Amino acid sequence: MGGLNCAALLIFVLKTAVFCEKSVVSYSVQDKIYNSSTQCAQNLTCIRKCCDVDYVMREKTCILRNDTDLNIPVYEATEVTGQVIVEYLVGFINCDHGFYKLEPNVYEDDAYYLQTNGSLWMPNTGEWLGFEEFCLENMGGNEISALLCFSERMMISLPFLFATFLVYAVLPDLTLHAKCLMCYVITLGLGYASLLFIQFNSSLIEDASCATIGISCYYFLMTSFFWMNAIAIDIWWTFSGLRRLSGSRKESERKHFFLYCGYACGASFLLISIVVGLTVGDVDQKAWYYPGFGKNQCWFKGEMAQCLYIYVPLAAIIIANVVLFAVTAFKIKRVQRDTAVLRKEDKSYENDKQKFHLFLKLMLAMGVNWTTEFVSWLVNWQVAHVPPSVWYLTDFCNAVYGVLIFFLFVFKRNVWKQLKRRYYMIIGKPHLARSDTETSTTRS
Repeated sequence: MGGLNCAALLIFVLKTAVFCEKSVVSYSVQDKIYNSSTQCAQNLTCIRKCCDVDYVMREKTCILRNDTDLNIPVYEATEVTGQVIVEYLVGFINCDHGFYKLEPNVYEDDAYYLQTNGSLWMPNTGEWLGFEEFCLENMGGNEISALLCFSERMMISLPFLFATFLVYAVLPDLTLHAKCLMCYVITLGLGYASLLFIQFNSSLIEDASCATIGISCYYFLMTSFFWMNAIAIDIWWTFSGLRRLSGSRKESERKHFFLYCGYACGASFLLISIVVGLTVGDVDQKAWYYPGFGKNQCWFKGEMAQCLYIYVPLAAIIIANVVLFAVTAFKIKRVQRDTAVLRKEDKSYENDKQKFHLFLKLMLAMGVNWTTEFVSWLVNWQVAHVPPSVWYLTDFCNAVYGVLIFFLFVFKRNVWKQLKRRYYMIIGKPHLARSDTETSTTRS
């Protein structure tokens, strides 16, 4: 009898020890990161779980919940398999730039299937994710969610876009082209920043706030496109032979700048008015042209709406830019042929020609960047299995675009000289700024 009591007492102690071991009620997801060297036994289906067994995830915390069943279907392609023996590989994904949740009920591209080999297949994007690239977890109720790391592509461009803006903001005596460039990079940067904010927080934002942020993002991106078009128009105007607006050079440039501001902001506001009107108006939500901002997502609801409101205007702008730059290039070539001698003494002409070549590089970079984006979107929409190389090219173009702008427009001898002048003026040594200006003038 005493032996039975001792055995019962021992079982109780062991159960208590196990309970105490799991009495860690909660822990941060960052406290347990998945070790990629961890593998499961053969003939088992590995399931990547963000939190430990018997834990669920709430925001960024793993919470002990013994009463929750983790029922994760396993597929062969898109067909559910029969009963399989599973083993959990626990640990959160190692993300340097945050993570986000796939929402297949909201976004078609987020559809995913856990395969028998443990990988995650996303058929609409053609992606195959390995153990270290995702994890699955109960995020509330009986909902199983897949979590992925954010891409770094826009995060690389973003600081370089803002750095370009800040450098030009402190330069003295900004030209019209410099002001237009500042407006272009700041609106593009704000558009990228809004997209990143949506990616980080889309599942946590209320529908009304989500719609506001999404529409703001759309406005910034479209304004940046129209600013690029305004730059192309101004370059064309410079070489067209048309007279500038009346007044001195500074007054004329100021009038042109306000004219371009009205064009870029006004055209974007017109598009925003159409999108907002269709979103809040009495429109069939299943219509192909329905934008759907704030209807369970922060961005456009369907592929056709995205095509209509982003890629169609963008294609028109790129075509217009190509035509304007082609006409300008033809004009420059003709002037070079007709005035070969006089051209050598015309410094303003040479400066304008240098600006043309510089902004031509910017236009080509923009055209390549957004063309690859459009091609990727089109392939993803029309092709069932998207080659991964399509996404690699798009990611690369997005990542280096801001870097390219920074090196094109900041790493210039004239810009560094003006920064040096500004520095001398800030530290209270204007005589050094004047001396540096006189030296550079003498050398030129």
